[in-house]
Amino acid sequence: MDLAKMYSNPANLESRRVIHTKYSSGPSLLDETIRLARLSGAEDVLDVGCGQGLVLQSLADKGHKGRLVGADPYKGMFQATNPKIEFLVSKAEGLPFRGAEFDRVIANHMLYHTEVQKALAEIRRVLKPGGLLLASTNSKDSKPFYRGKCMAEVGARLGIKVPDVIGQFTLENGEAQLRAFFSEVSLHKIEFTITYPSIKPFLDSVSGRRHFWDVTDEQWGKILGICREMAEKEIAGKGKLQDVARTGIFVAK
Repeated sequence: MDLAKMYSNPANLESRRVIHTKYSSGPSLLDETIRLARLSGAEDVLDVGCGQGLVLQSLADKGHKGRLVGADPYKGMFQATNPKIEFLVSKAEGLPFRGAEFDRVIANHMLYHTEVQKALAEIRRVLKPGGLLLASTNSKDSKPFYRGKCMAEVGARLGIKVPDVIGQFTLENGEAQLRAFFSEVSLHKIEFTITYPSIKPFLDSVSGRRHFWDVTDEQWGKILGICREMAEKEIAGKGKLQDVARTGIFVAK
């Protein structure tokens, strides 16, 4: 799994985000994160693994008065343009901030890429007393068509180990890990349906995950071929191509 290549620029993540936004029905993760953060506008906010900086950009555009800070190990990902936003290159396991510096810490779909216990210890350290962590991740059962049918077929036919991208921190195992550092933990589940209008956007979404796979280009071509075949069968049998994303946000205090 080559995370440096995956996140060296925002193209791979952006392609999946655009597809989800365009073809999904259901609540927005960004909007739900901001809602659950219960912000008055004065809080100092740190977004760990901030990626493109979309949450911070949204808050800045809405006139948030407190500090807005993004930290990500991959500088090429960051695209937020509002001058109010501070950005620095940093891993979650070693945050360059003093203790009790932030009222809110956001960690959206990134803890599974970290040494989770070290990252949570650092997040707890930089949070002020009474501060909140908002950490999103997926269920292990999310996207049953892609992760279930397609990936099961890839493993069965090619004998290739399917990468477990999120296994270290999921909706199923996240609470227990958070409770080692936080006394109050709640989970807010989000589910939405993705309806692909054709096979192409589905395959584009799969292609955005290329660098998660330690395979040759020839093997990758076979993986895409199997995904195409499975999508064609799904459309032939059901008349449509859909998947269900099961995600959620932990709020920890």
